[in-house]
Amino acid sequence: MTPTGSFVRWGVLALVIAAGLIRGAGWRGVWPAVRITGGSMAPNLAGEHYCLICRDCQMVIRYDAHAPPRDGRVVCWNCGAGNDHRVDQKVRMGQRVLIDRWACAWRTPNRWDIVAFPMPNHPSRWAVKRIVGLPGERIEFRRGDVVANGRTVRKSLAQLRRMAVLVHDNDHPPKRELELPPRWKRKSSESRWHVEGTRFVFQPHEGEKKGLDWLGYQHWPGYAGVVQRTQPSPIMDNDSYNQQLSRRLNVVTDIMLACRIRIGDGEGCVALEITDLNDRYRVELCFQHRQLVWFRNSDELSRIPLPRFAYARGVLVEFAWCDGQLLFAIDGHPQIRHEFKSIEGDRTHRRVTENRQRSDSRDPISRMAIGATGTEVTVDRLRVFRDLHYLTPDYVDHHRNQWLLGPDELFVVGDNIPLSQDSRHWPRPGMPIEQLWGRVWGIQ
Repeated sequence: MTPTGSFVRWGVLALVIAAGLIRGAGWRGVWPAVRITGGSMAPNLAGEHYCLICRDCQMVIRYDAHAPPRDGRVVCWNCGAGNDHRVDQKVRMGQRVLIDRWACAWRTPNRWDIVAFPMPNHPSRWAVKRIVGLPGERIEFRRGDVVANGRTVRKSLAQLRRMAVLVHDNDHPPKRELELPPRWKRKSSESRWHVEGTRFVFQPHEGEKKGLDWLGYQHWPGYAGVVQRTQPSPIMDNDSYNQQLSRRLNVVTDIMLACRIRIGDGEGCVALEITDLNDRYRVELCFQHRQLVWFRNSDELSRIPLPRFAYARGVLVEFAWCDGQLLFAIDGHPQIRHEFKSIEGDRTHRRVTENRQRSDSRDPISRMAIGATGTEVTVDRLRVFRDLHYLTPDYVDHHRNQWLLGPDELFVVGDNIPLSQDSRHWPRPGMPIEQLWGRVWGIQ
């Protein structure tokens, strides 16, 4: 037998043995597989739910099977269209997950891990939640962010990806109501941007050297209400999974833009911009000078060499303002993680910024923009996300409540924050580490 054949045979044998060990471990309860039944971790881990395809944009809408809308109207989170619950009333099973019991046996879980444990008031029932507070910390929520011991907890871009909620996918535009205004709009009537299907193409005049030509995003309310579906709206913390729940919504300032960018042969510049309630943050990919530059309002913060792979024929870029920091990646490779001071910020700086924005000609609701100059640019796969927005039990997003954890306790919250019953509601908020069953992994 040739060495190659021997290697293949031993490889196949190793896979068979590994599969048997994993199966055996599952039977013995080391890595048991179970199904989610409730909706406290939606949309990341959905329980028993209904599923519709939006009649207008063809986006999938999942919503809680235990609390469907009483009036039968299901609102699409992507385009705001109303759909009929009676179209498909088949209940889908919850997602299957794997509980890794070894993960908690040898180490303390990390913040943002998803874990399983018995419910404090019903030990015979188990629950799945996300860890947001660690032993000994004082936990509170400010403007939707988690604050531990007076300091805002900051996520990495990889953590944000796992937790972010998709609020608009440009690959699913409305198709039945063709007269609806576009979500991404040209900032000027002389703009060189034009639409080709679900992508946007910028073509400068030959030899033209102007400033950045902007394409701006306007959000629509993806929830039921008296407002029109196409009325410009800030991004809110509505959860389409909870079609029946009625509450006051909050503006979400922690958002992320993801898209694919292809550049031509010119040596121009592509920029991405996000505006929160007080400041405007911009990242510029300057191909002519081979630099990556980022700004806060008109102030340059820093610049670094532009990586070589940024010149590839089509790269995925991710740009986020989250937890008081600027995050930017190219093809999954983090390039910027610039942290600012406390989220509360300097009051004087806020007043100056607010006055500056009042005199700005741009639409204040347009929170995201893409600019180009000097080279042909194609942008597609445009998606907008928001971060999880943490609330107190009475649905407010500022610190009316504080929870102090013991030396062996964790603070756990479900991703479906308005619906979840968790550490915010229990008489004893801390979850003892010794009661954890294991870390949870989604498998389907």
